[in-house]
Amino acid sequence: EKQSTELVVSLDNGLCFENDAKENQPTETVISNQSLSIATAVFESSAAIMVTDTNSNILRVNAAFTRITGYTVEDALEHKLEYILLGSHNDAFNGATWGQVNQTGLWEGEMLSVRKNGDAYLQFLTIKAVRNPGGAITHYVSTFIDITERRAIEDEIKSLAFYDPLTQLPNRRLFSDRVKHALVTCSRIGYSCALLLIDIDYLKELNDALGHDFGDLLLKQLAKRISYCIRKADTVAR
Repeated sequence: EKQSTELVVSLDNGLCFENDAKENQPTETVISNQSLSIATAVFESSAAIMVTDTNSNILRVNAAFTRITGYTVEDALEHKLEYILLGSHNDAFNGATWGQVNQTGLWEGEMLSVRKNGDAYLQFLTIKAVRNPGGAITHYVSTFIDITERRAIEDEIKSLAFYDPLTQLPNRRLFSDRVKHALVTCSRIGYSCALLLIDIDYLKELNDALGHDFGDLLLKQLAKRISYCIRKADTVAR
């Protein structure tokens, strides 16, 4: 018999550690080698992977983890999962999060994290509990990807859809939606709402005389100054 520690990939249970004392049978050796090959391929994926014990001590990380976070393998092994993900701001990773992992076996969601150099980034994190045959949790496997760039693109698309690109004020679509909402609210509580239309005189003449750059500058200054004059609940739109 031979004592071995293997990283096994299971279709039902994901990544897990198993400590088995088993005979060196050829069939079992082939299956074991195949499992380890699959586990190695998974571990070399583009998503960051961390394996921790039940006290959140990091036992193993992959190359994508170092690329995303900036922490080396040696750095990771010296810290707990919460510190690597959130730095000194690890209060966000509270007991409720771990409670869900321990109860359901899984937690996933977006989290603002911190790289080794102090830069913040947005990640999508999944934590899975690994249980032994008796049902006790033995390890946690965490995977995450950096979604900072994707979120920036999504925000840009949203901005183009609902905001004027020059002044960054709500555009016609967002303005119409807010007017409808205001009318429904006023109708329900019996109040009135005010609507003010502001025209800019001689804008065409300014563009013709000095160029559109000066006209754009005027529009941006007007948008900024009018926005200073209203409450947070009010809307200035172009």
